[in-house]
Amino acid sequence: MNNVSQFPRPPQRLFEGFASLGELPSPPPLPEGTTYSCFGGTWSTQFTMPTLEESGRKQLFDANVPATESLRMLNARLLKVYEEVVQNIAQEAEHDAVKPHVDELELVIVNMHFLINSLRVPQARLQLAKLITEQAQELDAHADLLRLRMQQGRECLRNVHIEIETMRKLRERGEMDQILTAAESLAASQTLPPEDVSANQQATTRAALYARAAEIAAAAIRHERH
Repeated sequence: MNNVSQFPRPPQRLFEGFASLGELPSPPPLPEGTTYSCFGGTWSTQFTMPTLEESGRKQLFDANVPATESLRMLNARLLKVYEEVVQNIAQEAEHDAVKPHVDELELVIVNMHFLINSLRVPQARLQLAKLITEQAQELDAHADLLRLRMQQGRECLRNVHIEIETMRKLRERGEMDQILTAAESLAASQTLPPEDVSANQQATTRAALYARAAEIAAAAIRHERH
């Protein structure tokens, strides 16, 4: 099969002369003023949502009433108008009798959409505040974990320092060698596994004996500490 693209090549004027990044055109300047032209239309640089009156629609709610209450009122009105439309259709009413109800139904839906769109900005603020709060909580949790690990590290270093000081004192008094000798003697006096068992079992038994000897030495150190 030939390596041929199924799409036609773009116009050559769109990519010729831009072979390297250094030849790319500069970005367009920022718009001056409050409007700019794009794709044959004039657009505003300031976000302003047109009112229902500016869109040629009648406003069915009070702007001073909370949007949630207005939406409940419009929802009840929507169901009532829809019921009237269905009744007129069931009674085979004429088109002129049904059209006003259909127009009112459309007006109620447009008002509901306008109210929902007006809540987009507060919703975005709440979502951003929630996101920032969650990120702050995650950072606090990480900080608490780091503080806990630092505290555990300090305790480990403190315990190591105590162990070193205890061992130094025992060695200065000549007792450290006696403790280690006694521990090795205990490990040697224990019954070792017979030669016919496997090497893994022998190694496991020896490790357990030396671990017991280490426990005896650690107990002596703890006794000296207290």
